[in-house]
Amino acid sequence: MSSIKQDALVFGAGVVFEKFVQSGDLKPYEICALLDNHKTGDFLGYQVEKPSKALIQAQEYDLIILTLWDKPEVIEAVSEQLIALGASADKIKVYSYDRHTLCDLSEHKAMLQAIQDDDILYAYYDLNRSSETYDVTSFLAIADCYREQQGLTHLHMVIVARDTQWQAQAYCLEESERLWRAENIVKQACALIPACKGMTYCTSRTQAQMYLDNQVHHFPADYRLDNPPPISVHKDFYFWLDQGIDPRRFHSTPKASHYVQQWVENQLPQGQPRFISVTLRESTLQPKRNSDIEEWNQFFVWLSEQHPELSVVVIRDTENAFLSEPFTAPNVFYFPVASFHMDLRMALYEAAYVNTGCSNGPKQLCHLSKTASYITTKMIVEDYQGSSSERFIERNIEIGKDFRFADENQLIDWNPDTQACLIESFIRFESIRPLS
Repeated sequence: MSSIKQDALVFGAGVVFEKFVQSGDLKPYEICALLDNHKTGDFLGYQVEKPSKALIQAQEYDLIILTLWDKPEVIEAVSEQLIALGASADKIKVYSYDRHTLCDLSEHKAMLQAIQDDDILYAYYDLNRSSETYDVTSFLAIADCYREQQGLTHLHMVIVARDTQWQAQAYCLEESERLWRAENIVKQACALIPACKGMTYCTSRTQAQMYLDNQVHHFPADYRLDNPPPISVHKDFYFWLDQGIDPRRFHSTPKASHYVQQWVENQLPQGQPRFISVTLRESTLQPKRNSDIEEWNQFFVWLSEQHPELSVVVIRDTENAFLSEPFTAPNVFYFPVASFHMDLRMALYEAAYVNTGCSNGPKQLCHLSKTASYITTKMIVEDYQGSSSERFIERNIEIGKDFRFADENQLIDWNPDTQACLIESFIRFESIRPLS
């Protein structure tokens, strides 16, 4: 047997085995044979055989890995079949595709029981209807409100890949950009909901249907693969607020907070750890919503004169994260990693004196946080449906007011991002939360 990899018989030539291969979880093992009761022939470059006593007894192997759906009756039936064919029970391991681990039969049974006892809500974010954007934050917040209302313990995100019937706009993004955003926005967002203990990415709708068939609690409650329901965002936030459930659900992880604190201590001026953040919008999509760089620079100059102890930490739009620095004000610092890592972005928001910026996707992390202070400006740009005054009215958002679920240190400035308006809103914030 190999001294580097463990030799394994694998049972189950289907979607779970495909996930086992694609995820890289296969790497520590050398497959001696791939077995299945219903298939033969080639599958993903492996020759599938039906299990037999002769085949199992002829192989030298360290373990047998079951790559099957987590149905207790299926695992029990297959393991009994293999034991009857001569396999040793203590060598049979079950691949947990959610946790990317192997466990023995007794551990797997206990794990399934624990999951059942915990009552997990499976939230289906269907990319046929929803976009690979920060819209996912609204979905997760609403799903977690529903979990709390149902008295369930954990949330599990299920991302369902697009097929040819997709309807989500995604702002006409190219496929490569959509895939990148799915990895770096949609998936990363799950870690910022404390109750979210797992995430599954279904690469096909067949896989998603099999997953759906195995779960009791799911969100949306009327979710169907052939007709995914839309999410109505702020209408739903206010619905939950009126039920006594706060829709602000996002928190950074302790490790991200540690790294941000380390950065602050080593990169900002010594003895001056206080800072504001500004989240820039510099996108080629809907460019009239972008930040006015010159106006912000003038605001930073004013801030350096009025509050020299306060630094400005800039998070640039991901499209421009590594381009030449746009500001000349002396108090500006850049934190480019936050443009790509959502947990570090969230931790920076939580550590800031106040988080400023035009209305954009990432600022939703502030809006849906109980911890982060913020001033969000330039809410209305009539040129685009999603930022039009009509759209806000449809969402039951009162123009000129802060969000109903916001605290006093969480402000909406409905004015454009001119220097005068930025100064005015900062002075308003400072009157609420004085620096000294």
